[in-house]
Order: sequence, then structure tokens, then C-alpha cells
Amino acid sequence: MVASRWHRALTIEEEFNRTFNELFEDLLIRRWRAPGEIRTFGNALVLEDEDSYRVRLALPEAEPAKLEVEASEWRLTVRSPSARGQTESKLDFSHRIDPERVTAHFEAGILDVTVPKARGRKIEVR
Repeated sequence: MVASRWHRALTIEEEFNRTFNELFEDLLIRRWRAPGEIRTFGNALVLEDEDSYRVRLALPEAEPAKLEVEASEWRLTVRSPSARGQTESKLDFSHRIDPERVTAHFEAGILDVTVPKARGRKIEVR
């Protein structure tokens, strides 16, 4: 899920609704989504294949040096300051990702992020 919003304090009701929607998305939608899909989230296009995700974000006003891209095992976060304030986009993945191998490239107002899926590890049986 990618959500762009201005930084402001959330009310208790807004926080509850956001948390409930994330739980619903996680339990009933994301876990059953087939790989190889193209999805859009706000200003983001997401292409998924067997080994990775490719995320493209339209950020026409962004300066590459001021972009913040952060990856954890399940989420990609992009923060972009602009004339209207700072926006934040978050995308949760249905497969665990490898944050150490995430790469980002910015050109002509498009942020292109390659997000490899985490690989399993073979365990030697003795």
C-alpha cells in the first residue's frame, strides 16, 4: 500500500482506521496475490516478478539529493521534500525483501527502485 500524505498529527479515529485497513490488506488481500502482477498505488507503479519488485514513482518536483529511500524486510518508504511540504509514500510487500540489495535511480522526475525478494537459505542436514 502506498499512501502519500502531509505530515500532521492523526486523530485516534484516523489511526484506528489506518491500522484496521493495513491489517485487512495484510490478512485478506496481500497474502493471496499472485506474482507477476502490475499494480498502481497512488503515484507508484509496481511490477512484480519471481525474484523482485520494481517500483516507479513519479516525483516531478523532487531533487535527487533530498530524496530519502528506506527499506525494511516488508516495506519501502520514500520521503520527498517539495514546495508544498514533505510527502511520504509507503509500500508494503507480500513477500519479504532483501533491504541490503535494494537500489534506486532517479532520472527525469521518475524514481525507479529495484527491490529484490529475500532468498531462502539451504540448510545442510547432517
